[in-house]
Amino acid sequence: MVEVLQGIRSPQALTDLESKFEQMIYLPTDKSTWQLIQKTSPGLLRAGLPTAMPDLIIAGCAIAADATVFTYDSDFDQIPDLKVIHSFA
Repeated sequence: MVEVLQGIRSPQALTDLESKFEQMIYLPTDKSTWQLIQKTSPGLLRAGLPTAMPDLIIAGCAIAADATVFTYDSDFDQIPDLKVIHSFA
């Protein structure tokens, strides 16, 4: 949720998103999530695709839960095995 809130630029946008937060699935991290992140990050770096830790955590949680990430951030496209949707329509 923090990742989303950092991108909010207006009070109206925050109001519009508040109802969407009710629909979000909150996923925990566990040892297997961190191991997945640890395996994924070096490969991205070797490929010249450095990825921010918050994005890796979000991706790790989503992959572990077989969930899809809804985002406007194309950086998620570079993460193997992550299901991404770029439209909120």
